[in-house]
Amino acid sequence: MKKIIVYATKTGTTQKCAEMISKRLNDVKIIDLSNETPDISSFDIIVVAGSVRMGLLNKRTRKFIKENKALLKDKKTFYFICNGMLDQTQDIIKNNFDLNIIESAEYIDTFGGELRLDKIKGLDKLIIKMVLKSNKNSKITEPKILIKNIEKFADKINECERKYK
Repeated sequence: MKKIIVYATKTGTTQKCAEMISKRLNDVKIIDLSNETPDISSFDIIVVAGSVRMGLLNKRTRKFIKENKALLKDKKTFYFICNGMLDQTQDIIKNNFDLNIIESAEYIDTFGGELRLDKIKGLDKLIIKMVLKSNKNSKITEPKILIKNIEKFADKINECERKYK
């Protein structure tokens, strides 16, 4: 089965996660949506990924899903997001993905996130610095990539491939 991972990232975390997934799959193509918009019609398994900022899925990922909505519903699709606020994951999915996309998906999950201040710019950076400073003594933990979620996600894709081969 032909597989593709398409992603959009703001600071590189989603790319890092896409690459981690690809190492657990056989023969998969990876496309950064900031460089190209692929034709996915010839692929059997499609992974769509995006970073989340302020509760919103990356605009390139949203655009890709919107433009390929009908095709995605008829394929074996998997979605992952990279978000630092794990307690908001279900709301983020519900608010950023059309119900038909959610219902037709094989699997949707979060891979957590990273706090990469060196890659963040402008207002995002200012807000994050202010939050970190105001929560200096609190028990807020820094976001991290959830390796176990990535492993489970790859297992789901591999199961799907074996099932439909």
